Amino acid sequence: NSEENILIIKPNLLEIKNGKNIIEKNELNKNNNLKILINNYNRNSIDKKIIKNIFKDNKIIGKINYEIEYEKIINTNFKNINFLSKKYIKNLKKIINKII
Repeated sequence: NSEENILIIKPNLLEIKNGKNIIEKNELNKNNNLKILINNYNRNSIDKKIIKNIFKDNKIIGKINYEIEYEKIINTNFKNINFLSKKYIKNLKKIINKII
């Protein structure tokens, strides 16, 4: 659906600030059609509850833990998924179903 927007953020202060600026600058909250995906989540990331509170007007569709395989998938626009194990496919399908 072209009316939906997906913002992929990394869970650190700079990326969250940039994400908020993108939302405000492009008025993405106007129709409440923005979905947020947290990418590169790890033990040093800002807590998911805090991120949910910061983006409380938007739907957070999931988080992807940091793993190099996920980076490869995202950076190739999901075109290079033939090398994935079942674990990665299962986790990505959950997120993709929330996007669609």
